[in-house]
Amino acid sequence: MTSAKDLRTGVEFSVWSSAFDVSPLYHIGISSIQGEGVISDKEIMPNTVLSPLTTPVPIGENPWPYSSGPMMKMNHSKTPNATAYRQDINPASYVIYVKANTYILPGEEITLNYDILNKELGYGKSEPWYK
Repeated sequence: MTSAKDLRTGVEFSVWSSAFDVSPLYHIGISSIQGEGVISDKEIMPNTVLSPLTTPVPIGENPWPYSSGPMMKMNHSKTPNATAYRQDINPASYVIYVKANTYILPGEEITLNYDILNKELGYGKSEPWYK
């Protein structure tokens, strides 16, 4: 991870320097759900912040075009072990971060509930199978 600065406000925030940055907590690997997924490499405690899901998103805009990094490989689960939350970085923009919401074991796939992303964080309409 590296830091960047919001040019409008001068506020610094954490971002991935590329979609292929690695973390000591997880890697991108083969998913037991579908395709690739985010796989835990270590024990992860609840409330551990895993990564930003977005670059700064202007208030009022859909966050999808600002989504980047390894968390884009997270698969959907109706019983996820991670959650996403919004953190305002200044009056004009925010970043969405992913954090563990349960104890995650090494080798366990880290998942999100897409329905929550859509309804609570503004990603758009949910597919029926997300619910």
